[in-house]
Amino acid sequence: MLFSELTGKVIVSIDDGEVVGTVAAADLLIDEATGAIVSLLLPAGHSLIRSERQETAIPWENVVKIGPEIVFVRAVPGGARL
Repeated sequence: MLFSELTGKVIVSIDDGEVVGTVAAADLLIDEATGAIVSLLLPAGHSLIRSERQETAIPWENVVKIGPEIVFVRAVPGGARL
């Protein structure tokens, strides 16, 4: 599957059915040494008070299934903010 085919898919937690984000808004963290995908990085919501960039990291091993329109993931303990 090409990364462009992931764009637009909704990311849903299989634990509670909550929409966590979309792949279109996500970045991939890639291990430069191996070329393997390490995690999906989802941007935090925008805030006028907080200007620093925070992201939620979903480890690639937490990606359970990539369907035609949805990417299912397991919950990330503690929100794994970067």
